[in-house]
Amino acid sequence: MERERAKQETLEKHAKRKKNQIVVYVDSREQNSAIADKLSSLGCEVRVKMLDVGDYVLSDAVVVERKTIADFLQSIIDGRLFEQLVSMKSNYEKPLLLVEGNFSRIYSIRNIHKNSIIGALTSAALNYQVPVMFTGSARETVDFLHNIAKREQLGKSKDIRLRIGRKKMTLAEQQRFVVESLPFVGPKMAKALLKKFGSVREIANAYSKDLQKVENLGSKKAKHIKKVFWGKYEEKE
Repeated sequence: MERERAKQETLEKHAKRKKNQIVVYVDSREQNSAIADKLSSLGCEVRVKMLDVGDYVLSDAVVVERKTIADFLQSIIDGRLFEQLVSMKSNYEKPLLLVEGNFSRIYSIRNIHKNSIIGALTSAALNYQVPVMFTGSARETVDFLHNIAKREQLGKSKDIRLRIGRKKMTLAEQQRFVVESLPFVGPKMAKALLKKFGSVREIANAYSKDLQKVENLGSKKAKHIKKVFWGKYEEKE
């Protein structure tokens, strides 16, 4: 009877552990980051899979795109960031962009104007409605992922549906995103500028007096935009 009781208690503990176990889908390209192993050590059931959207799926609603500081900056340059934001927002209710690393270096490690970086961050949060979170290390990233997954899953169904990403951003969408990253330029003005000048290159080449022909674009705004395009880059430590 003692053996049977012990066996029953073990089975009950095992069943309880399974019931409360957190499930995290990890993109196969992220499995070498060691984050998957750390999530497993915290008791998560990690399922490695080639994901169409994001790097981590934490629930039926939450998808996370994780980037190091360097990868985040590169994704601005090659336009990959914009496509990923659209894909996450189109497929999941609660998308999240997680940028990992020393934030104090974000303006100095690549030849990208500070305003372009700020524009990308604010546009992600405001135009695409994808919150941006910063972590200082992989360990902190694991803590964030684990806590979000717990909040989303405990007491809820573990049947997580994986979404298929939508098509890539169109050229017009990428052009609008680039122009929206300029100082004082929102979605409406970005469209007006592109319609007026026809391309991002022509906007960059335009004189301040020509930029001011666009509605609500005054002298001060025009000078700031020209400074971004024509100003000499000076890297500051």
